[in-house]
Amino acid sequence: MQNKRNLIISAGGTGGHIIPALTIGLSLQNVNPIFICGRRDIEKTVYENFNVKPILLNLNSFSFVSFIFSLPKNIMTAVKILIDKNPQSVIIAGNYTSVPVGIASVMLHKRLFAVEQDALIGKANKVFARAACRIFTAYEPPFRYIDNKKAVYVGHVIRDEVRNPRKSENDITIETDRKKILIMGGSQGALTMTKKIIEILSKKGEYHLIVIAGKNLEKFECAPNTTLLGFYKNMGYLYSIADLIIARSGALSVAEIASTNKPAVFIPLSTASNNEQRKNVEALMKNNSQFEILDEYKIDEESLLRKIKRVEVLRGANKSAETVFKKQISIIENYV
Repeated sequence: MQNKRNLIISAGGTGGHIIPALTIGLSLQNVNPIFICGRRDIEKTVYENFNVKPILLNLNSFSFVSFIFSLPKNIMTAVKILIDKNPQSVIIAGNYTSVPVGIASVMLHKRLFAVEQDALIGKANKVFARAACRIFTAYEPPFRYIDNKKAVYVGHVIRDEVRNPRKSENDITIETDRKKILIMGGSQGALTMTKKIIEILSKKGEYHLIVIAGKNLEKFECAPNTTLLGFYKNMGYLYSIADLIIARSGALSVAEIASTNKPAVFIPLSTASNNEQRKNVEALMKNNSQFEILDEYKIDEESLLRKIKRVEVLRGANKSAETVFKKQISIIENYV
């Protein structure tokens, strides 16, 4: 470690921002990654699952007033961190937690890079696009609001447990002849949506449901042919045993599911900024015939079953996720 130069990586908010940044930072061979995030429980949980202890800024939730009020102090904290760690480069992964670190990087003339996993450039990355040396994108340019000469297409960054799924002694075992459907409501759990899907599908004898309920686990009642789980660490294993997936379409979920080549029905969050969740899926559907989109307000038995029947006979082309990943890391290493 002592012969490696420090690299600051600011990634917070949700797993969709943190996990790709963690995967990149921990895979780079020539740097000592130092991570910065906020204080939300979900952030702490994600970092703990990777056995990483980040430096925390005083950011507990996104309220515009509290964010602006605390911004000067968080900028000074970020400045002190950068002076102490003295990195040549800084990577920000979007989300409001990147703002103080991005500002500090500009103030101290550090080489700034951004990671963007969504089909649209996020607000924080737009702010720093002019100052950034490069923006590593999951989707191919062109993009609006940035200088596309700075965009470096690397594709979605997939964590090891998804690229190389393995069952551990702590993983569940589901013995059934039914088709297994993995249902994921995103980081917020999507309580109403998920309950509606369970109500429709749990009565169908051909399926067994595996439901990631997240923080809403205690709000669900037991249903036939259903396994309820809270936050689950080894998602790669769950992907591997599922025959079909129903999920929100945040960038991380879409990317990981696409890498498994499993058929999926995506239900975009209708309140997502700039309809980014729908755009995440639409961009990948061009090369993935086993994907379907179902609007949340259209979920009923007929529509849901029609979508499932349409995709469950399909499967994407077999891809070498590990080969793609090594190329992605090599591209990023050449810059940072």
